Amino acid sequence: MKDMKKLILSVFALSAMMLSACSGGSKGKSSSSDPSSESSQSSEPSSESSQSSSESSQESSSQSSESSSESSESSSSAEEVSVVLDEGSLFLDAGESGELIATVYGSEEDPVWTSDDEDVATVDQYGIVTAVAEGVAVITATVGDAYDTCTVTVTETTPAIASVYRLVYGTPGSDDATWGYGSGVQGTKMAGDESILDQAKYVVELTSEAQGFKFVDGEGNYVGASVAENPYYDPEDGDIMPGKAGTFEVYLKRYADSFSIGIVRVNPNAELKEFAIRLNAEPTADRTLLAHGWGKQGEEDVEITEIVGANVNIEFTKQINGFLIAELKEGETTLGKDWVNVERQTENFEAADYDPNGINQLSWKGTGGGDLPVNEGYFLVGSFTEWQFLNSNKLTKVSDSKYTIEGVQLAANDKLKVSTGDAWFGNRDTWTDCGFTLDKEGNVVVSAAGEYTIDFYPTADNGNYIVPTLDGETPEEPPVGPEDPVADGYYLAGSFSDWEAKAAYKLTVDAVDANKYSISEVTFAAEEKLKVRTEANEWISNAETWKNCGFTLDEEGNVVVTEAGTYDVDFYVVGDNNNHIVLNKHGVAPVDPETVIIAVTLDDSLLEEFEGRTFFLHSWGDEGVWTAFFQDSGNAKIIKDADGFLFGILDEGKDKDDGLGGSGWPNVDARTADQTTIPATSLGVEFDSGIVLSIDGAQPVAPVTDEIDLYFSNNYKWSHVYAYVWKDGGTAQKAWPGTELVKSHVNPEGEDVYKVTVDLEAYDHIIFNDGGNGSQTVDIDVSKKSTNDGFYISGGEASGYTVGTWVYVPGEN
Repeated sequence: MKDMKKLILSVFALSAMMLSACSGGSKGKSSSSDPSSESSQSSEPSSESSQSSSESSQESSSQSSESSSESSESSSSAEEVSVVLDEGSLFLDAGESGELIATVYGSEEDPVWTSDDEDVATVDQYGIVTAVAEGVAVITATVGDAYDTCTVTVTETTPAIASVYRLVYGTPGSDDATWGYGSGVQGTKMAGDESILDQAKYVVELTSEAQGFKFVDGEGNYVGASVAENPYYDPEDGDIMPGKAGTFEVYLKRYADSFSIGIVRVNPNAELKEFAIRLNAEPTADRTLLAHGWGKQGEEDVEITEIVGANVNIEFTKQINGFLIAELKEGETTLGKDWVNVERQTENFEAADYDPNGINQLSWKGTGGGDLPVNEGYFLVGSFTEWQFLNSNKLTKVSDSKYTIEGVQLAANDKLKVSTGDAWFGNRDTWTDCGFTLDKEGNVVVSAAGEYTIDFYPTADNGNYIVPTLDGETPEEPPVGPEDPVADGYYLAGSFSDWEAKAAYKLTVDAVDANKYSISEVTFAAEEKLKVRTEANEWISNAETWKNCGFTLDEEGNVVVTEAGTYDVDFYVVGDNNNHIVLNKHGVAPVDPETVIIAVTLDDSLLEEFEGRTFFLHSWGDEGVWTAFFQDSGNAKIIKDADGFLFGILDEGKDKDDGLGGSGWPNVDARTADQTTIPATSLGVEFDSGIVLSIDGAQPVAPVTDEIDLYFSNNYKWSHVYAYVWKDGGTAQKAWPGTELVKSHVNPEGEDVYKVTVDLEAYDHIIFNDGGNGSQTVDIDVSKKSTNDGFYISGGEASGYTVGTWVYVPGEN
C-alpha cells in the first residue's frame, strides 16, 4: 500500500523444505540366518506313534507316507531382517539439522548410523543429521547385513536474519552501556519472497516512554538507519523511540542492499472493536469514508456511516491493533489496488491508546494535526455524547464564574463532565437531594431522564462544578461552613483528589471483617500520594510498609504509588498487619510475611506504671516488617526468623488505630533498643526486666547470659544517645555510631537516663555518643564488675569527653 504509513510488515509463509520420502520400504535391504532357505522345506517320515511338535506353526499341509504312518512337514525358515528410513533424501542449509527415523523389522537391535562424508554432513546415534558444508553425503542405517540409505544435499546460504541481527532495548544515552539488556531480544525467522532475502519478527516490552530499541548486527553496528519508516524513528543514532510503554512487535526485513524496519504496539484491549474518533477537520460531503484496520486477525475495511460534523463512530468485526481513516475519490467505494482510489487519509491510530472516556483525535495527513474542530471555551461531554467534544454542546458564558447550557436531553444515569479539550472538570462533591450523584471519577450521574439546564462554575465556590437542573427546579444549596457534605466513615484522600474527603471515595466496610474497609477500581498515576481520613478531618497514614507491595512511604507516612494503574484499596483499622492502607493492583495482594505466635508476659509493675496504655511489639526481616499491638499480657505475632525486634509503648491517648505514626515514630512514648533475632526453633528469650517473650506460647526459659546493664545520664542534653560496643581483637556490634538508646527514666536532677545491655562474651568496650554528630565519650572498659554502673560526662573535649560514674539503684537515681 503506497500512501499508507503502516507499522505492520507483511508476514510471509515459510519456505517449504524440499523433502522426498522413501517408498514404503522397497529400498530396504534385508537378510536372513540361511541365505539358501528362502523357499526350502524339510520333511521327515515318522513312526506311527510319533506326533508332530510343530502342527500349530506349520503353514504347509500334512502329507501321508506310503506306509500310512502319520508324518508332518516342518518349516524352519528364519525371519527376514530389514531396515527402512522415512526419508530417501534431505536438503539442508549449512548449519541446519534434520532427523531421520529408521524402522527395523525382524530384529530388536538399534541401527548403526554412518555418513560417507562427515565434511558434508554428520549423523549421531539417534539419526540426527547435521549439515556441515556444501556437498552431498550418504547417510546409512545398518542392522546386521540389512541397511537403508538417505542422500543429504547441503547448500551454503546467507545466515538467517534472526541469528545475525539482534534487537537491544532500554533507555538510550550517550553510552551504549545504558541499553544494558544483555544480548537483546532474538527474533523469530520468517520466510520472504524473491525480493526479500530474509525477515524476522521480534517482540519487546518497554516499561516507560523514555525507552527505545535498535538493531545491532554481529559486529555491533546499528542497521536500518536510512530506511526505518515509522513516526518514532530518531535518525541521529539509530534509536527507535515509540514514546510510550507497552509490548511491541518489531519487524526487520533484509533486501539485497537495504533494510526495512516496522513496529506495531500490541493492543492490550483484546476485544476492542468500537471507536469514537474526532477528526481535526470534517470529511468531504458525499464521499465514501472507510476505516482500514489491522491486527492479529488480519486486515479489515469498514465503511463509516455515523458521521456528525468531524465526529465519526467506527465498528470493526475483528479485534485490531490500529487503524486509519481514508476518504475516497468521488464515486469510488473501495481502496483499490495500491490505494489508487484514496483522496486523502489520516495518520495511523493505535487501538492500544484508545480512551473510551476521553478525547480520541485523528488528523488528516498534512493538515496540522491537533487543531480542535471547535472554538475555545467550555463544552459539555459525557456518556450522552459518548464523551465527544461537540460544537453543539458549548456552554454560554454568564459571568467569569458561571457558564450555562440549556435544553440538554439526558437519559437516566447519563454521566457528565465539562472539558476545554485539554482539561476535564468533574465535581468535588454533591448536594443532598439535588437530582444527581457522583461516581468515583467525579462524573456527575443524572438520576432521572429529562431536559436539563446545566450550570458550570469554574471557581466551584458553591461546592460544585456542574449543577444539572431538571424542569427549572434549582437544588437547595448546601450550608456554608467547614462541614464536609459526606457521612461519617473513612475516605480515601490524597494528591489525586486534592486531599479532600469526597463522597465518591468513601470506603465500604467489609461484610466479614469489621476492621477492614475497601474501595475498588481507583485509578492512580505514578508517585501519587494517599492517606485515609475521617469526616471529622482525622488523618491516618501508614506506620510501615511491606516489600514488593506496589507502594512506598514518604517521610510523612503517606502511601506513594509506585506504578500507575487501577487499584483496589484496603484500609485496616486494627493495623495488626502493620499497614493501614494496602494497594492491590489487578487483584495481586502484597507479600504477607510468615509469622509465628509469641507469648508476651508483662511485669505487673510495668502494667501498673503504664495502665491503659497501648504496648507494641515490632519485628522486621527479609519479608518486611510487622507490628502487633496489645494492652496486657497475651499472644502476639512476630515475623518468623526476624532479623530483629523491639518492644515499646505508644503515647498516652494513642492506640493501634494510630499505629506507630510513620517516619520518626511520632506516636511512640518509649521503646527498647533493637534486639537480636528470635530463631523460630528457640524456646524463648528474655529482655528488659519487665518483658518476657516465648515462642508459640511455650514457657520461657531464662537464657544463660553474661550480660550486664549499664546506664548513661544525658547531662549534656544530646538530642539522641547512641551506644557503640566492641571487643579488643574482635568485632563491633554494628557500624558507627552503634545502636540508638531509648530513654529509661528521668533522674532527680531532671536528666534523661538511658539503659543499655552489654553481652560480655562479645564486647568489653563501650562509647556513648550523640549519633555521629561530633560528640562522644572516651573509650570505656566494661566487665562483670561494671554491672549497674552509670556514666555521665565529666568534661574534656567533644571528640572524647571524660566520664564519671555512679551506681544505678532502682527508684532512686
